[in-house]
Amino acid sequence: MSAKNIPNLFFTIVITVFAYHLAFAQPQRDTLAPMWNAIPVPNPAHIKVITFDSSDVMYIGVWGEGIFRSLNLGQNWTDINNGLTNKYITGIEKDSNGILYASTYGGGVFISTNNGALWSAINSGLPSLKIKALKIKYPDTCFVSVEGYGIYRITNRGTVKVRLTKGLWNYDVNCITIGDNGSIVLGTNGDGVYYSADGGRTWMRSGYAPNFRVITSFAKSGIGEIFCGTYQGGVFSSLDNGVSWAVFKRKDTLKNVTAVTYYNSAEPIAGTERIGVLRFDSRAYEDWVLTSLRDVGITALARSRTGILFAATSDGSLYKSTNGGANWESIRSSNNYISAFHSLNNILFVALNNNKSYRSSDYGLNWEELNTGNLALTGFYNDSTNRLFATAKSLSTPRGYLLVSNDLGNSWDTVLAKNDTLFGVFANKNNLYIVGINFQPANPRDPASPRNDILRSTDGGNTWTSLGVHSLNVKGVSSIGFNTTGTLFVSLSDSVIKSTNNGNTWVVSLNKSSSNYNDLAFTKNGTVFVVGDFGLFRSTNDGVNWTTKTFSSLYQFGRSITCTIYDQIIFSTYYGELQTTTNNGTTWDSVSIYPGLLKENVLFVKSDNQGYIWVVTNSNIYRAIDPNSLSVPKLINPKKGELGLDLFVDFIWSNVTKGDIFEMEISDDMDFNTIRERIVLEDTARQNYYQFAYNSLYYWRIRSKLNNALGNWSETYYFTTIVEPPKLISPPNNKGALSLRPTFIWSKVTDATGYILQVSKNEDFTNMVFEKIFTKNNDTTYTHNSNFQFNTEYYWRVSAKMGNAMSAWSEVWKFKTKVQPVSLRSPANTSYGVPISTILEWTPTPGGNLYEVQIAYDENFQNKFFDGISQANNYFEPKLLDYFTKYYWRIRASDEFGPTDWSETWWFITIIQAPQIIAPENNSKFLKSPITFQWTDFDKATNHHIQIAKDPNFKVLVVNDSTLKQPIFTISEIETNTTYYWRVRYKVNEYSGLWSEVFTFSTGIGKPNLVFPPNDTTNMPLFITFIWEPVIGAEYYEFLLSLDPNFTQDIIFSNDQLNTNQLLIQNLKYNTTYYWKVRAKNQQTIGQWSDTWKFTTKEEPPQMVSENSYISNIYPNPTSKYLNINLTSKKVPKLIRITDVTGRTLVTLEKLPPEANNLQLNVSNLEKGIYFIIFEFDAGYQFSSFVKF
Repeated sequence: MSAKNIPNLFFTIVITVFAYHLAFAQPQRDTLAPMWNAIPVPNPAHIKVITFDSSDVMYIGVWGEGIFRSLNLGQNWTDINNGLTNKYITGIEKDSNGILYASTYGGGVFISTNNGALWSAINSGLPSLKIKALKIKYPDTCFVSVEGYGIYRITNRGTVKVRLTKGLWNYDVNCITIGDNGSIVLGTNGDGVYYSADGGRTWMRSGYAPNFRVITSFAKSGIGEIFCGTYQGGVFSSLDNGVSWAVFKRKDTLKNVTAVTYYNSAEPIAGTERIGVLRFDSRAYEDWVLTSLRDVGITALARSRTGILFAATSDGSLYKSTNGGANWESIRSSNNYISAFHSLNNILFVALNNNKSYRSSDYGLNWEELNTGNLALTGFYNDSTNRLFATAKSLSTPRGYLLVSNDLGNSWDTVLAKNDTLFGVFANKNNLYIVGINFQPANPRDPASPRNDILRSTDGGNTWTSLGVHSLNVKGVSSIGFNTTGTLFVSLSDSVIKSTNNGNTWVVSLNKSSSNYNDLAFTKNGTVFVVGDFGLFRSTNDGVNWTTKTFSSLYQFGRSITCTIYDQIIFSTYYGELQTTTNNGTTWDSVSIYPGLLKENVLFVKSDNQGYIWVVTNSNIYRAIDPNSLSVPKLINPKKGELGLDLFVDFIWSNVTKGDIFEMEISDDMDFNTIRERIVLEDTARQNYYQFAYNSLYYWRIRSKLNNALGNWSETYYFTTIVEPPKLISPPNNKGALSLRPTFIWSKVTDATGYILQVSKNEDFTNMVFEKIFTKNNDTTYTHNSNFQFNTEYYWRVSAKMGNAMSAWSEVWKFKTKVQPVSLRSPANTSYGVPISTILEWTPTPGGNLYEVQIAYDENFQNKFFDGISQANNYFEPKLLDYFTKYYWRIRASDEFGPTDWSETWWFITIIQAPQIIAPENNSKFLKSPITFQWTDFDKATNHHIQIAKDPNFKVLVVNDSTLKQPIFTISEIETNTTYYWRVRYKVNEYSGLWSEVFTFSTGIGKPNLVFPPNDTTNMPLFITFIWEPVIGAEYYEFLLSLDPNFTQDIIFSNDQLNTNQLLIQNLKYNTTYYWKVRAKNQQTIGQWSDTWKFTTKEEPPQMVSENSYISNIYPNPTSKYLNINLTSKKVPKLIRITDVTGRTLVTLEKLPPEANNLQLNVSNLEKGIYFIIFEFDAGYQFSSFVKF
């Protein structure tokens, strides 16, 4: 059912549930479960445990008296109770290490390491001290049943305890056994048998049927067969260590089995509630047969290792059989018996035949002895104000007492005391007290002599009056009581009398018959019941008329009768039989009243104002309760109508004052027709075992139990579970390499009104990244508005909202963001000139453990050059890159989840390849101008760049030309006799390629530069000093002068051994054109010819003076400043001209002194060089030359 329908169903649910409680939730009894349980009593009662160790040492646990040990199979006994703080023994076991374990009802678990000489409690960690069963699984693991809390495993000598209840639906476990295969088998109090094959970690129910619900005992035969005693079902057995069960030869009279053992190797012995011990006889009858131990309740059975059988009976006796259970002999009995019992306001009072009295406020778990001084209490009563009264006798004198206590037995006051008197019964109504007494007759030999009487007090016990009511029977007054009509009834042994005026007058209501009248009871509607030895009498008109129920032989000697606060009538016989009626005696039930009540002589059957019913025998007190009296638990959590609960709910309810245990039901429907979980437990809190469905409506209720009494169900509460948590879709769990802005997607949840998304850096969500709340059902996707961190693990979950309620969180999923994209380092983006053997470098990214490299010819990486994995995490060396190619490259890292994003795309262009030099060859020698340089062409080149330098580092450049369009270059002028270095490279637009290999060459001696006479000069004299510039490296020169420009003929002058750079030639012809050239030479090489220059001599002049006619000497020559001229005569030139080698007149001297032997010219202003000096005389010209330095 969808939780969204809850508001519409609210009114219907409330009305329907209310009606359901009225119609179906009445208290009831579980007729297949025991009605009675024996509570702990202060007197030694029955033997509850018989066991043997591996040496056949015998141990018995006596209810209320502790543990006894026998070294000779019961002939002698030693109590071993030192350290035992509780003596209600429920189990005794010894492990393989010799450690004794004992479980108690109310005192927990004890161990002894010295064979019982001293016991120590090991109760830390146990939720209750009421232990119902104990079993050792060898070698040393102890399993105990804690009433209402299930099974606990105890190890390490009690220091380690583990609760084991997974799969167990009834926490009230009566008995435990261990299968031969190590299985653990449990017998529950109402839910059959459970089995565990894994040491108790999980349980499964292996046996259950209407007559196989209440399991009382286990025994394992010599061949491993497990026998199981049940209520209503007899004996069952399992041949597979408790996995499956079958009834072992059903017999109608064998139903309520209290104990089992076996004889021979595999034939069972059964102890019963009421018919004693039966044995299965496989030889004579193939059936169950009675043994000599019959008509008694059996509390324990055991078999010694030597095959002797032992049986404990409800009256505290112990028997043994040496012939397989056919016959039994008593070896131990109990001497202390109960003489009086009373229950008042949940407090029990008991008097024993040893003159001691006790009080318990916890239904027998603990008893406190009452201080009555020298008095022995003989009966207990209470008045309408719940004051406690007791009859008592003196232990020193024959004196009887009526006592009252206003503090529930802590102190006592005497109401009435009489010598030689025994106070028998007491009744009260307001301040009207009636007490029956017995005393010695005045004449013991006279049967008519009074020996009993009734005393009355109308003032609360201050004064007393004898009413003169006597019975001839020695028993005297057996019962006194007030009917609801106010009529006072007294049962005497021989009659029943009544008084309607508080005892002033009496009438016989019931005449003497064959019965002795033993007890009275009254219902709320005024019906009076009297029980006698042989019949039951009923009057519905205040004792005017009576009807008789005659007893059969089985129910003779009626002893006691009570009427509960709910008008259930129960009477008992002396020999332990019971009958009951709930319809005012119309019909009687003698079947359902017995379960749990062992056969024993009954002293009293009583009821109290709390609804408890008590059967008191000589040795035991049995408790039952009217189901109507059981307290109804109050449900606490979850609250009625609570919405949006988790799929596992903590159920909590109140404790109750009446009821030992709870039954809880959880259902899918309000009528509880379909039970989802039903569990029996003592705790007041639990969590559902099976997970609830999402967005569903559930109902739950609790009722208390005591034995087979089932109380009213609590009010039914309902609740709805949370809406289903969303199912996470994306990002997938454990996914990695996610973007920094992943989109979160989850499933839509029906009826959700919104969602909560949480993202955290840790799994417990204490380091939150963000929380986002959505308010619409369709809000199932979200992308966060800021980036997550790279290479980081994140956890995310989503909860659905339904109003103010939240669903459970979804699963927690984890994802990891991608590692950070790689940062590229080298070569830089848009780089040119990258070597073809370059290394691609990047910065490793945190979390990256694999790096993928892509190199392509296009930016879309459609045409890839390389696509692969780098062996290094920060660089990659590509192979076979082409020259002058544009490459695009990118890197991406991967972690264990996959690759991250690609890095930025960078590109580079590889360097243009170097040209191959063709000419001149490397290390060429003596090259002459012009020199032509050639190299290989490159079709993409837009220019060629040549450098020629005088140094290998190209710092002193001779040529640096980057404008060449062809792979050729010629240099016409270059220094001679010099070593040069040259290289070339291609250029493509702005990109320059690799330089070629550096080649070297050297020039020869240089081509001389001609100086004088200048080329194409005319009017040159007939004597000329030819001058050329010196050539470095020249050792000598070769000079040619010819009339032929090709120098093939008409050679006028030739000299190839000139050691200076000038040459004087005379006697040239007038008006003649001459050609001349020079070349330098040394021993290794001959230089180039200089350019061919020409000149033309002057026309023949009229006259030319002869050389040295007038000038004899010119000195110093060369000169730096002054030039001295010696005249051969005192004939002074009329004009002196100084010209340079080109014939240009630089200096003209006129108006010289008329007569002089010497002249001095200042030439300091002339540049360094060769100069001609011309002297003009009247008779003609005279030429000479000088050098200025």
